[in-house]
Amino acid sequence: MQVLESPAARRATDPLPAWLAEIAFAAGYLLKGFDLIPDHFVEIGLADDALILGRAIERNQRELHTRLSECADHAIGKRS
Repeated sequence: MQVLESPAARRATDPLPAWLAEIAFAAGYLLKGFDLIPDHFVEIGLADDALILGRAIERNQRELHTRLSECADHAIGKRS
């Protein structure tokens, strides 16, 4: 417990942006075999997966749009 409460641990920052962490979690949840409603249940098995992924995208829509636009601009040769 002392490590978790140390001043260095309190100053540590996560290098992964929160928006990316949420999207990665949702994508991982979609891909994993065991979750809240098992995927093998026809018609409802992927419902929880879709809700979580949809909510993560909705919460981070502005950041995703910005990042994807930057990637598209870079891919077609535009520099900002």
